[in-house]
Amino acid sequence: KKVTGAKIDLAYKEYYDPYWAAQRVAEHSAHYARLVEDLLTEFYQETGKFGIIAAAYDTELFGHWWFEGVDWIRQVLQHLSQSELVEVTTAREFVEAHPPQDVLALPESSWGMGGGHFTWKNADTDWMWPIIHEAELRMEKLVAKYPEAHGVMRELLDQSARELALLQSSDWPFLITTGQASAYARNRFVEHVDRFQQLANIVESGKADEAAKALCHQLWERDKVFPDIDYRTFTNRDGQFRG
Repeated sequence: KKVTGAKIDLAYKEYYDPYWAAQRVAEHSAHYARLVEDLLTEFYQETGKFGIIAAAYDTELFGHWWFEGVDWIRQVLQHLSQSELVEVTTAREFVEAHPPQDVLALPESSWGMGGGHFTWKNADTDWMWPIIHEAELRMEKLVAKYPEAHGVMRELLDQSARELALLQSSDWPFLITTGQASAYARNRFVEHVDRFQQLANIVESGKADEAAKALCHQLWERDKVFPDIDYRTFTNRDGQFRG
């Protein structure tokens, strides 16, 4: 069915037309690319400098919230890559080519309620954060203890990193705050915390045996995310263990 109206019953919504949708994607992507060209051209004419546009998007737009979103962003990039007025780059490439000259103090901000972080940190979710930070610190200790792990120990550490990434997911406090699926979110959070602690206990014990290997494979099969994760991603930000 096609998105016809928020108050229209499903039975009365219009049928989805792939051909019509594809036409609209082509129109919208071309229009967006022209807007980018116009903005940068106007900036150059007014200042004599080449401008930069930071294009950041909520990736949900390229999934269930917008079926054609992936096609749209692909066509936008195609248009801009062929443009004689615009050069497509990444934030890293731009900063390396143009080192910053000033320092900005960025205020707290988010897309959440009130523009702050209440959506994720409030009376209903405060209990989660000490658990998250304790797990993060524990992972840093494991990385410091095993900076170059191999074999089963490497599997244990990589799976620990997966579980840590999953328990850190902002989805869990978000769902608890909004009440959309609070019980599910609590259960998922606690589940990943338990898995992480179980794996961390094994790593700390040094028992990287066949039973540990089987557990890693069992936990991997449940979620199958981050296949290329490197546990050393969680190295302490200062390069050394703090604690």
